[in-house]
Amino acid sequence: MSHSSYIARLALLNFFTLLSFTHAICYFSDGTTVANNDVPCQGSGNSTCCGPGYACLSNHICEWTEAVVGPKPNTVFFRGSCTDPTFNNENCPLFCMGSGDTPNGGIGISQWPTLGNAVLLPECEPCLIG
Repeated sequence: MSHSSYIARLALLNFFTLLSFTHAICYFSDGTTVANNDVPCQGSGNSTCCGPGYACLSNHICEWTEAVVGPKPNTVFFRGSCTDPTFNNENCPLFCMGSGDTPNGGIGISQWPTLGNAVLLPECEPCLIG
């Protein structure tokens, strides 16, 4: 195999690998609203999704970073979306899904210092995120 043929095949393989990541659809917890800009935190299987530039934390929370385009929000932690539209998977952010929360979008999470590693979630009971 020639060097140029090898490079072409490698480029094609990389393209299809990247394409498989870009075709993963992320949903908000209402199960129908597509989080158009969110990307999966994991490369395969069901996964929490976060917006471009956000860090994916191991507890399924999205954290704002300097890489996010736009001004810094008031809160830097968010419940993102998930590749499982039913949100019945342990890899989804399974918090802030009550009737008073935002089922068709992300929701900000503020740290609540007096509760240690707990957070106070808007319209939610304090949840441990440790």
